[in-house]
Order: sequence, then C-alpha cells, then structure tokens
Amino acid sequence: RFLAMRSTVEVAVSNFPQGTLPGDVACLLEGGGLAGRADVLSVRDTATCPPPALDCNRTVLSLRAPSLAAPGTKIFSLVVRSAPVASFPIRYEPPCAPPGDEGGGYDRYCSNVSPSSIANYWKVLNEPHVGCSAAYCMDQNDPGDPVVLSAEPSGGLESGGDLVRLLVDDMPAFDAADITVSVLEGARRVLTGAVSLTQEPGSTLSSARGVIEFRSPAVPAGTGTVTFTVSTSLSGIFKAAAFPFSYRPVVTGPPAVADADPHQLGEEEDLEMHLELTNAPQLPRPFDPSAV
Repeated sequence: RFLAMRSTVEVAVSNFPQGTLPGDVACLLEGGGLAGRADVLSVRDTATCPPPALDCNRTVLSLRAPSLAAPGTKIFSLVVRSAPVASFPIRYEPPCAPPGDEGGGYDRYCSNVSPSSIANYWKVLNEPHVGCSAAYCMDQNDPGDPVVLSAEPSGGLESGGDLVRLLVDDMPAFDAADITVSVLEGARRVLTGAVSLTQEPGSTLSSARGVIEFRSPAVPAGTGTVTFTVSTSLSGIFKAAAFPFSYRPVVTGPPAVADADPHQLGEEEDLEMHLELTNAPQLPRPFDPSAV
C-alpha cells in the first residue's frame, strides 16, 4: 500500500520579510497544484540587520514537505501574502533503496538483517529517513494479538446498516483501508470494510489503542448472535480479533399488547403486572427501566 510519508525540512532564507507569521506564508511545489503544498510549521527570525546595514536578515522556516510518488529533485516556491519571495530545491528519495536492490525497499532489507525481521512501517511513516537503517526493522513477533475491548452497540437489526464502534487494543493498522470485518453466515463468509480507524497518539505497531467503526451487514431472518472477526495483515502476518454481535428481527407494524397478567386489579392493589408485547423493539442490556 502507499504510505504518505512527509518529512520535516528546515530552510534558511536570507532577507526574508521579518516578523512574518506562518499563516502568511505558502510553500508550493512548482506545477504541483494543491497536492504539492507544504505545511508551514514555524517561521523564526535568527538575525536582524541593524540600520543601516543590508543583507544580514536571516530567517529559518520549518516545513512539512508533501508526499510525492516519484523521486527526484523538486522545486518549491515561498510566497508571502501572495508575493513570490524565493525558490529552493528538495530532493525526494525512496526511504530505503540499497544499491543494486532499489525495488526491494525495507521489506527485503529487514529480511536480510534477520529472517525474523519485518519493516516497522509505523516508524517509517512517522519518522521518514533517507537510506536504510536497522532501526526501522522490528521482530515479527513484536506486534501483539489484537483484542476487542468493547463493541457499541453490541447488536443491531437483521437488515444491517448499524454503525458499530469498536475499542481495540494492538491492531497494527494505519487506516480504515487496512481493516477487514467479516462474519460467517452458514458456509459463506460475509465481508465488509471499516468506515474509519482512529489510533490514539503514541500508538505503534507493537502497542496501540484505537477505535474502528463499521456498518453491520444484512443477514437472513433468525440469525441471532454471531461472531464477527476484525482483521488486518502486516508484512504477510495475519492479525485478528473476534467479538459477539446479536442480530434482532426487523420490527414491522406498531407494537401491541398480546397478553396481560393479571387482567384485573383492585383500586388500591399493588401488584406486579406482566405484559406480553408484539412488534416491540428489543431493549438494550443491561435493562434501563426509565427507558420504558
């Protein structure tokens, strides 16, 4: 899959307009359109000319370069309040392209470091580095087995379409496209994709906590409780966690009282009454009497 790696670059500029705020600066890839726009993180004046001195103002800009698919030298322009100020080059290179094995990348490099090593693409993504380094490899046993801590709601209608929110530990995935949610329906496995994945700050491939959202698929009437599996694949290693989900029949027509016991009460008699309802929505567990 394509990882949008974005390096932080510092550019020292002479005679840059002093006192400029980051929001007043645009850094654009020439011919790149909006996809070639760098984020301006900070603007810091490091030297200021005393009057009447000239050519001694110095400013350092911190930029987050855009992710580009093709390597090579790219020209960026600095624009202050719509006025072009300066241009400079940035050379883009693959994160790991050893001589003679340019297409192997970190997958092949890490397997050469150790047969049990895989690429730590989380570190590659968050700390981009030109060249190969064993610091970007990890043991294939480091990613733990994911666990579903909670599912909300824990059930839905047989017609499907309910948005289910999972709290999951140690799911080594980057975004929703990496996640597959499946349920066994008889001899057929039904697949659905995740709507979103949000990992907590500080998460890694070895230890993570995140929230996965998906929409429940439709199932035949009378399905009842099933087991869902949420899974991902990391460098050929399959990781999955399971959780139960209860399907309810689709209610048609208004609710009605089919039976009541007892049928009669005295005027001041305090008795427990039992009602049998039809077409009534199933109450969530644990039951909340105030919801009735």
